[in-house]
Amino acid sequence: MPVAKVGQVKLTYQEYGRPSDPAVVLICGFTMQLTRWPPELIDSLVEQGFRVITFDNRDEGLSAIERVRSAPLFMVGLSLVRPVLNWLSPYNLEDMADDIAALLDHLGISQAHVVGVSMGGVIGQVFAAKHAERTKSFTAWMTSTLHPLLPLGNIEAILRLHIGLIVSIPKRLQLANTLRVARLLKSSGGDLTPEDIRKRTIKAFANATSRAATGRSARRRQVAAIMSTGSLRSRYTEKINCPTLVIHGTDDGIMPIEHGLDIAKRVPGADLRVIHGYGHDFSSHFMPQVASLICKHVGLAEKRHGRPKLVA
Repeated sequence: MPVAKVGQVKLTYQEYGRPSDPAVVLICGFTMQLTRWPPELIDSLVEQGFRVITFDNRDEGLSAIERVRSAPLFMVGLSLVRPVLNWLSPYNLEDMADDIAALLDHLGISQAHVVGVSMGGVIGQVFAAKHAERTKSFTAWMTSTLHPLLPLGNIEAILRLHIGLIVSIPKRLQLANTLRVARLLKSSGGDLTPEDIRKRTIKAFANATSRAATGRSARRRQVAAIMSTGSLRSRYTEKINCPTLVIHGTDDGIMPIEHGLDIAKRVPGADLRVIHGYGHDFSSHFMPQVASLICKHVGLAEKRHGRPKLVA
């Protein structure tokens, strides 16, 4: 896969569709790789005449950072509150949002529609606010403003997501732990079987060949980035002024429905779509509905903004 060199960051990315079509950037969530995006979504967007761009966030999959320090271990325990010592974090979510701007520059794209899932939706809020002139539309998909007073999700799933940051776990146990998290977060109304989850997890493990993106240090840095950014409400979410779609499931086990409602409340004119029975996963049962919502949203926004200009 192609790589965009952005300062000390090497971003691995993939493209679908024609280079001349309007761009849609898909932002991955925590521990998620670009290979995890549902083909139904990508195919639907391409069929609607969009150029789809996926990429591995820094410190994930095949994307790596050169010469970056690790985050202090004790910061992991503060992942749900805003830290006082921001300077301890090697980077924050603004840096991750800037990665997207740099990737667009690399591809010669001045504006794009942005779709972020989970942590990717958090990064997307920062991007849509900080790089408003480059954001044609934004889709916040099962994500949050990270406000500390919002309700917690499944405690076991949260602890299991963090355990690998604290102690070294053999790869076999990492797989078992990831499988357990996926089963805890799957949609009650979905159709993912334990075997489906197992195959997807094994595929993700096989793809993470970048040494920098497979260990505890990389995960700690991403968690530290979230912590050092803190609540997005006043600094980012409320400043978003592009057409915004919020998609959230009633069964989301990591970011309960209140997180999606909070985004919709903070972004003027946001279109909120609640999906009953949907959790925190890519259940194929719900993908046609999600893909349809996103395609309609970016399609309407594209008609409003017109086709993008290429960066000289």
